[in-house]
Amino acid sequence: MTERPPVLSRREGKIEILQINHEKRGNPINQAIHQSLCHELKRADADSSVSAIVLTGGARRSFSVGGDFVEVAALNTPESVQAWIERVCETYTAVLSVNKPVVMAVGGWAIGMGLQLALMGDWRVAAEDSQLTMWELEKGVACTVGACILHRCFGRLATARLIYGCEVLNAQRSLEFGLVDEVVPTAELGERAIERANQFGSYPSIPFKETKRVINAPFIAELWQNTGISGAVHAISFQAGSSAEHMKNVLKH
Repeated sequence: MTERPPVLSRREGKIEILQINHEKRGNPINQAIHQSLCHELKRADADSSVSAIVLTGGARRSFSVGGDFVEVAALNTPESVQAWIERVCETYTAVLSVNKPVVMAVGGWAIGMGLQLALMGDWRVAAEDSQLTMWELEKGVACTVGACILHRCFGRLATARLIYGCEVLNAQRSLEFGLVDEVVPTAELGERAIERANQFGSYPSIPFKETKRVINAPFIAELWQNTGISGAVHAISFQAGSSAEHMKNVLKH
């Protein structure tokens, strides 16, 4: 039996299309996806025939519903929690460090880590059916990495509104908030993301690369400064069992 690849890759002209490929249509992000995504991003970045990258959850699938609770539920020591936090930040860093344009094609759900991953891209095209949320607190999960990311992107008050409100935002509300850059009919999501990637990929590469580096370098540094406190907070949260019931309900489905 052929092993299911965690991330699929294909080419559309000069555009490298990477698809998160979990067996579940919600695309929870597990260790295999983290590792494969980092590898594929670095490979595409090093390929001179690639001008830009599109990251998608695939047709009729969610971009990502967040971390894979099969793995998260097994985190039972501060050391394992810290390693998990650092693995997440390695994936975010891999996206932010790509020298070429990275366009996120966001369809279905983008929850927690899934939304955070989408925010690492240079541009976000959202499908009309997309729903975005950082609902961790009402589910008993700390949202410290998400808070760091949102604060860097939107400031304190917008961060508080999104994290404390735990509201599910449809595509139009996500556009108004600034979480996505444009909204298209669901059937046109992939095509539009490729169009945007071709547009950005046609820019002279050196000015784009250096501008992106200046924009993202402080962001990367702040993410890594946050890992210690985030690991400690998540360890306390998991030990308290505040998210146990939510994880149990998710794992039933």
